[in-house]
Amino acid sequence: MAKPRLHIFTHQDLDGIVAAGIYARNWKLDHPGCYCHLSSFTYVDIDTLPDRVATAIHQENFSEVVILDLSLEEDSIDKLRNMKGNQAITYVDHHSTSVDRMTDLPFRCVVRTDVCATEIVHMMCSNSLLMDDGVFQWVCVTKVRDFGELNELTEDAQKLNILAKYKRYDLFNAVLKGDLVADVLLQYKEQWERGLSFIGRSVTMARLTQRPFEVGEASCVLAFTVSDSQDVALEFKAQEYDFIIIAVILNNRLALSLRTSLENLDVAAICEGYGGGGHKKAAGATYDLEEEEGNLDDLAASLINEMSQHVRAQISE
Repeated sequence: MAKPRLHIFTHQDLDGIVAAGIYARNWKLDHPGCYCHLSSFTYVDIDTLPDRVATAIHQENFSEVVILDLSLEEDSIDKLRNMKGNQAITYVDHHSTSVDRMTDLPFRCVVRTDVCATEIVHMMCSNSLLMDDGVFQWVCVTKVRDFGELNELTEDAQKLNILAKYKRYDLFNAVLKGDLVADVLLQYKEQWERGLSFIGRSVTMARLTQRPFEVGEASCVLAFTVSDSQDVALEFKAQEYDFIIIAVILNNRLALSLRTSLENLDVAAICEGYGGGGHKKAAGATYDLEEEEGNLDDLAASLINEMSQHVRAQISE
């Protein structure tokens, strides 16, 4: 009888990579010596997930597939719903847009919107791993990064998120092996320092391209950058904007990241209209560029006009 083989598909950020590492570590307690493979996604290539899951099941003969921390569009969910095979599939997510989309799926789904994906996976672990102090460290630092809390772990969370992007397999294996947070940061000091420098340039670009605007009494800002939107968003949150649009420039489209502090504004609902999703206060989507939007001023004007309409429609209800 063939040994079990696990394929994990996850989001390429700290929450996704750490959740994958903890899941794999727990799985290996029941399947010692068995093979585990990691595939990670950003919000740019997430639409390829169903095809890659089908390949893992039908061509690569993985016995188990796990999908972590990925908010999928309806058509991707439909493809998963209709997927044939005897493999065990588990879907774990914490994005608010996943709640309604996860109905009637023919496999195990675990969705909670009040905690990060790493916390959900931790709750699913065996008792022996739940009591592991090293695992608990990873849960704490990931929660800080994913929910934007500011405390003594914030700097570590920022550094580890850089490693999740640029050294994701190393970070996954570190969590899988049970390495401590401090040891990982020490080992990859050069990589996260380089990443911090790059983020610094991205924040500078966002400052130079920012366009403040207002919708009613709500203070808003649009900024363009070329890197991770999380750290740029923190820059503008500190300035107490009510609604933040970070536009990451790609080849022929933008990766939009929306943030809000307004109770009567749901940015996940806005992003759903562009095929994206996420949380009520933080969500993302892609925005296709038109040929006539040839310069930054025209593009900014178009974006501000569209987003203002979405915000106005919600806050005036």
